[in-house]
Amino acid sequence: MNLIKNLFFVAISFIVIVSSVLYLYLANAKKDIDLKVKSRNNIVLKYLKENMSDPVLQSDFAKINSIFDYIIKEKNTKKVELEYKKYVFTKNMLLQKSDNIDDDSWLIGDVTTDIRFGEISELNDGIYEFVHDKNFDFDELLNIKFQSMKARQVQNSVSKIKFYKQISMMSNEKENDVLPDWFLDMTYIKTGVIDVSIWAEKENLGIVGFEIDNYEIYVEEFLFFKQLVVYSIIAFFIVLIIAFLVIRFFDRRNVLKSLMDMAKFSEHIVNNKFMRIDEKKIKIKEAKLLATSLNKVSVKIASLTNELNVSKDLIEQKSDVDDLTQLPNQKAFEFDMKKMFVSGSKGYILILKIDNLKSMVEKIGASKADELIRDFASTINNMVLKINKTNIAIYRFYGSEFAIIAKKTDGEEIRKISQKILNSLKDLPEKFNIDDNLIHIGATPFDPHGTVESILNMANVAYDKAVKDSPNSYCIVSEKYIEKKKEKLEKFVLDIINNKKVNVKYLNDTYLLDNPDEIIMQEAVPNLVNDNKEEIAIGVFITIAKENNLDLEFDKLIILSAINHIKDKKIKHKIAVNLAIESIAKEDFMQWLKAELLQNKEIADKIVFSITSFSASQNKDLFNSFVNYIHKVGAKIILKRYSNDEISIEELENIDLDYIRVGKDYTLDINQDSEKRQMIRNLSIFGNINDVHIMGDEIKFEKDYETVKKFGFYATSR
Repeated sequence: MNLIKNLFFVAISFIVIVSSVLYLYLANAKKDIDLKVKSRNNIVLKYLKENMSDPVLQSDFAKINSIFDYIIKEKNTKKVELEYKKYVFTKNMLLQKSDNIDDDSWLIGDVTTDIRFGEISELNDGIYEFVHDKNFDFDELLNIKFQSMKARQVQNSVSKIKFYKQISMMSNEKENDVLPDWFLDMTYIKTGVIDVSIWAEKENLGIVGFEIDNYEIYVEEFLFFKQLVVYSIIAFFIVLIIAFLVIRFFDRRNVLKSLMDMAKFSEHIVNNKFMRIDEKKIKIKEAKLLATSLNKVSVKIASLTNELNVSKDLIEQKSDVDDLTQLPNQKAFEFDMKKMFVSGSKGYILILKIDNLKSMVEKIGASKADELIRDFASTINNMVLKINKTNIAIYRFYGSEFAIIAKKTDGEEIRKISQKILNSLKDLPEKFNIDDNLIHIGATPFDPHGTVESILNMANVAYDKAVKDSPNSYCIVSEKYIEKKKEKLEKFVLDIINNKKVNVKYLNDTYLLDNPDEIIMQEAVPNLVNDNKEEIAIGVFITIAKENNLDLEFDKLIILSAINHIKDKKIKHKIAVNLAIESIAKEDFMQWLKAELLQNKEIADKIVFSITSFSASQNKDLFNSFVNYIHKVGAKIILKRYSNDEISIEELENIDLDYIRVGKDYTLDINQDSEKRQMIRNLSIFGNINDVHIMGDEIKFEKDYETVKKFGFYATSR
């Protein structure tokens, strides 16, 4: 009787867990489907805006049908329809369809048609509009008469052009042979026709309406749900079998105690607190088997939950894109700048700003101001793409501020590009009825010995000078200035390293979240201040040291300082030491490091070697090898400034980390950003399951502090 009772208890507990997970999935499935539908709508919308203008303007019906056929077949579109607002044609089109002209070098004039069919007027140079009579038969070709002139020849010509009231295309209806009605009832999202206006030469030529076929999205969500159910059923029977063996053959009191512990573990899973049962504390063999199975169930459910969240993140894919202009944003800019530092690229950085945007908003309104920003961005982006698609990119930071990275360019090219930008925007003030003084540009050479902040600061200084100089102007920092700056820095770096003048401070105190008075880690930070009391950024210092083959010596000085500090001060907490990824690639340096740690093995576990998430992501195999190497000699590893964009949580599972310090951006205003909260929650789950301590970095606001504490962070600096 007790056997049946206890098995029933285990079964009910497991059913509660699985039911909760399935319910949570179904509760979120509708939101995920809505996100996917919107994502597909945006893809088709963007494609139509980019590809329809020219075919409609040229009345290229074959091209229009080709575009419709493409989005029907490749973009899962159910229906697409073009309704004309204006019937236009071009000079080239008339000449191509002429009965007696064989090239488009002729001039044309006196373009007319039979008054019974309608009237023709010229909209712009070489572009004409046909306004049809109400009785015009769209099934017939329209005869258009015109005079053709070339040199001293004049000919009367006729072209026959076909116009349509509307053009539409539909896909074949798909039979629902997969989705049950109850799933559709719980997740159905009502969708309709999306309209997009087609513009060319500042004229609204028509409206394209389309409707996405969402059947595959529902099928994808349902199949994922079925997979979750199958895993849960398999796990259920495994748990029942193992529970039967444990209860059947071992002492009732010990078994019940183990089951109660596992019931608490089940409650944690229900509450999305994924962790491991400590199998070492369980003495009964069969109970250990049950704990192992439940741990696997926890990992699997956590993994499936993470897959769902990762899928949602992939759909959104908007963290690096500005919503208004669809240009890469400041986050993308900073990432590309980091890659330039790593690869040693050359080029220029430009800062562009729309002047007096605030007063413009007051004058023309927020909606028109947004349109101005979009036109501004589109104009410059199109111009940049014509110049160079691979080495020049434009980014929008915020408000009126934009930036450009121009690789493999020199000062003269930047002058030409800056002038082309100014020229391309000269029509915007008249279009939006604003002041002619619209834009200034500041440019600086990319300084491989600088930082993102220092380079932007230099570009902004140049921008300020351009503002003072004249309206709609630019200013470029000379390369000689950068070279002089490098010479001074190089002299300082050589003096510090060669004469062993490194002064190390121990900063960034990190405290346990469960005990805010207990410090668990500090960071060894070199105090790099020159004779003018100016602080030199560590990245700049390392770059110059590397150019002079002194980077390894500098790393050695910091490590020795940390070892002596721990021994002399009898430090009990951890000391983090930053290492460059290039250093750990050198065999002689690694041999030296191993010897030092073995010689000081009594304090080796107090040293935590720190590598940035970005560096690790660019050198994954090397980083993994270093992690394993360091653990063999007793030291620890921390991955700092962690970003999910650089290393995914799934990739972290293959790295034997001790600590992860999350980038500051992820823990700033967490409660205002659902994407941040989801990433932090997933990372905390990963840490609990894999025994990795997750830490914050300089969390200043109390709300953010309480949130990461609730999510299960281990510690943070303030």
